[in-house]
Amino acid sequence: VLFTCESTQEARDPWDCSDMDPECTSMLYVWAVGGSNFYLPEQAGFPMGPSGTQYAILQIHYDNPDHLANVWDSSGFRVYYTPNLREYDAGILEIGTMNITIPAGEEAYTVGNVYEGCPSECSTQNIPEDTELTVFASMLHAHLAGRQIYTQHFRQSNNQTVKIED
Repeated sequence: VLFTCESTQEARDPWDCSDMDPECTSMLYVWAVGGSNFYLPEQAGFPMGPSGTQYAILQIHYDNPDHLANVWDSSGFRVYYTPNLREYDAGILEIGTMNITIPAGEEAYTVGNVYEGCPSECSTQNIPEDTELTVFASMLHAHLAGRQIYTQHFRQSNNQTVKIED
């Protein structure tokens, strides 16, 4: 996970994720095992530099439960930077819940409802009125604990529902 930060970050040895700088909470890029490459539309970009993100921190989660020796990570990613301002600013809207407790033995269990994640109050407080948004990607994430996951977007103006599932 690549997080943006409000102030400079010093290089340091690995740390527990719960000790991460609280100024570094906005995700800029996310990838997980099984994920594919992600590209922004050509006409969009994340604002960077003096009028945007200047600092970032990379959080990598490793899983080596058997503590095997001589196991090396050769993964990576590239961030492309251009001085050419794009027509549209890209951003990430994180929605969902972190408080998930599934009772043992359940075949299916519903977490959250229309009021969790980003209800209309969330979008009206954080997105200026008359702003046009184009959703061009979605990432559903449940680590290895989920068997099915979906997000539904309800549009009150015309009773339209968009369902994204995995």
